[in-house]
Amino acid sequence: MHASTVMAATSVLLVSAISPGPINFLVLRSAARGGVMASLPTMVAILVGGFSLIAVVLLGAPIFAFAPFASMVKIVGSLYLAWLGCKTFSRQAPMPGSRATDAEVQGVVATAFLQMINPKSWVMVLTLVASFSPLNRYGIAVLVALYITVSVPCLLAWAALGQTLLLRMAEPSFQRNFDRLSGCVLLVCAGCLLAS
Repeated sequence: MHASTVMAATSVLLVSAISPGPINFLVLRSAARGGVMASLPTMVAILVGGFSLIAVVLLGAPIFAFAPFASMVKIVGSLYLAWLGCKTFSRQAPMPGSRATDAEVQGVVATAFLQMINPKSWVMVLTLVASFSPLNRYGIAVLVALYITVSVPCLLAWAALGQTLLLRMAEPSFQRNFDRLSGCVLLVCAGCLLAS
């Protein structure tokens, strides 16, 4: 494996992991509601979803040539993002002192599932797997190590950004407006995904 391959894969992963999207927005929102520590279950669920997606891609490569599969993933992903956006938009502000994280609200499995149906994640994982082709045990180990060492700091950066909103989230009107904005962003993401 060449160093240039690893650097290129790292660059793709970094751009994908740090750029805005529904996954990073969940981490931001979770940290804004309860701090960086409260966003850890959301981050773990995202990492589990990413590992699951890597495994699916490695084990099921032939299915990706089947065009209806890609359409199904896009539709299911869009519907889930739309549902999540509506739920977030209409959420009532919690009682003062409540610190429910997004992973607790929607479930760790649902958060991991969102990572698995996120189109940006699919593009990233397919690109990474293709760049390491043909994959052997060493290549898979490098791929997993890159995923961890790049994704975790990026998720923590989004959580730190969310942490800066924590004090403002104590104000019910700010939290209600933030949830409405969050819901709208997720609905726009769902619409863009369906339109693509």
